[in-house]
Order: sequence, then C-alpha cells, then structure tokens
Amino acid sequence: MTSDTSSTSANLAKTYDLHLAALDDGRGSVASIYWLDYDAPSGNPIDPLDPLGQADFDGVALPAKARDGGARFADFVDGLRASDQGDRAHLTVIGHSYGSTTLGYALLDGAPVDDAVLLGSPGVPAATARQLTDADVWVGARDDDPVTLLGTGDRGGVGLLGHDPADDAFGARRFAAGGGELRVERLLAHHTSYFEGESLANLAHVVSGADDEVSSQARRGAPGGGHLTLPELVGASTAASAAHGLAAAGGWLLEHSRFALGGWGR
Repeated sequence: MTSDTSSTSANLAKTYDLHLAALDDGRGSVASIYWLDYDAPSGNPIDPLDPLGQADFDGVALPAKARDGGARFADFVDGLRASDQGDRAHLTVIGHSYGSTTLGYALLDGAPVDDAVLLGSPGVPAATARQLTDADVWVGARDDDPVTLLGTGDRGGVGLLGHDPADDAFGARRFAAGGGELRVERLLAHHTSYFEGESLANLAHVVSGADDEVSSQARRGAPGGGHLTLPELVGASTAASAAHGLAAAGGWLLEHSRFALGGWGR
C-alpha cells in the first residue's frame, strides 16, 4: 500500500488498539499483523493542488489493483496457515475501505480464514457472502459514511468496485459501527472512525471469538435498515452544514452585538 509516514503510524495505532481490545475479552492470546502490500488511494481527488493525488486516486477507482493485492494477500494468508504448527489458530482478516475490496479478491482466491471483516467498504467482487468465502463474513458500515454507499445494493450504488456487503441480499453479519454528526465536513471522519467506540468493541469480539457479544445492526434493505443514498446523504449533510454555519454566525453576531451594546452604554 502506498502510504505516508503519518497515515502508517495512525494505522499501526489502530492495529494496536484492536489488539488490546481483543486481549481485554480474556479469551486467550492475540497476535496482530498490519499488512501493507497493496496499492490504496493516498491522494485527494478533489484537491486541484494535488494532481499526483488525483492520479493515484484514479488508479484505484477500478478493481485492478485490488485484484492484484488480493492475490498477494491470499498467498500471505496461505503462508500463515502453513507456519501454524500448533493447535489451529482462529484467524480473522479485516479490510478497511479499498482494503476491503482487496480482501474480497483474496477471499475469492481461497484465503483460508475463519472470519472476514469488511469495514467502510466501497464494494466487493461477489453478490453474496457465500459466493465470496466459506468463512463467517462481518460488515461494519456506517450509514453516514459515503464510501459505504458506492457498492451496488439496496436503492442503487455506483458499483465500480462491486457489491455493497451491508446490503440485505449479500447476507453478511452487520454489526453496529456507531454514528455521528450529519455534516458534510464530517463525512471523511466517519469513514475513518471504525477503530473506536462501539465499532472497535465489536471488532475485538470477532477477533477473540466472542460472537455472542457482538451488537448487531439491521442490514440495508431489511426491516429497520433504512438509509440515505449517496446523493441524499451529500444533500442532507450539505444542508446540515449550511444550517450549522448560519447558526454559528448568528450566535457570533448576537454575542458580539451584546458586547458592543454593553460597551456603548459604559
């Protein structure tokens, strides 16, 4: 994965947080690996001052690099299994964002795992979890994370990278991943918040094998699984940001008007 030092450090910190949370479940020892051998977007596609970032983003807007990375990751997992000489370890693999698409291709390639977790996924290369793998498939997808609305599924989706694993027809086990402010400037933060709060706790339960402790969330399209489409989310969050900005400006004006009026009377 192409990554700068700051993002690598942040991802290592998330890996460590998950490691500690899984240990806290008290179900045995935990070993964690942060795997980097795939290409992921590292630029901002809408920043006119970052043409290299735009070019990099364009390179992963389609599944070719995910497919290549998935083949390498499947080989890596095969090596892990071959080196496991004691009692068979419970192996969970987790892919976030474009990494979940990469993981999807690794699973199609037969990666021998017990649990697979798809976080903030823009799409995976199978219409159902059973077509993807024989392992248990889990999904963390916030409805205020626009990336998770890109896959084909309930009420549409762009579909360039495949199917939405949070969709009811996909058939994965969707766990609660939290929620936040519906403001357009917060959408990116929602996409990067899966390793904290309730979402982190659920990830830890999956890793430790405490499936009964995972809190669930209705899949998209199932009863209780209503959600905004991507255009609806962008529109609603933009309106909320505008309203918040007006309210903040009004509060600032009122506060400074009071100060000015108080100063005028002294």
